[in-house]
Amino acid sequence: MFLFGLGGFLGLGATGEIVLALNPGLLPHEATEIPFMAAHQTSWVLRTWVLGSNVANLVCAVMLVRSAIAIRRGQARGWRLLRLATGTLGIVALVGVLVCLPYLLPLPIGPAGEASRFMLVSVVCAAAGLATLCLVLFRFAQRAAHRPAT
Repeated sequence: MFLFGLGGFLGLGATGEIVLALNPGLLPHEATEIPFMAAHQTSWVLRTWVLGSNVANLVCAVMLVRSAIAIRRGQARGWRLLRLATGTLGIVALVGVLVCLPYLLPLPIGPAGEASRFMLVSVVCAAAGLATLCLVLFRFAQRAAHRPAT
């Protein structure tokens, strides 16, 4: 059930991000006052990354759901799909921090500084949390795949 939920949650989030990347006018004006969020509209590197990483996330979401179905049916390929999905997600999360840091640093001074600090902490914590979850699931899937059937 956890993998179904994670896949659904990830798929919804990735779809929303793809829609916003393709139509940045949907972002509220207040959001674009934050320099990092404004860069989503002005930087082709960041916009390309957001689009590409979220397409990868959407594919991973589908793989998570497919792996959950296969594991539920007792098929060994479910564990391989889970390792592939979690490994890819972990890499996307860690590379995402590297791609975003130049847009998050240096932190601006003034009214936008507080929101920018919040964005920096949010991006780093979200990536670290997702990468940690992916590592745990990856290791679990690796051990489960090599466990002899009973």
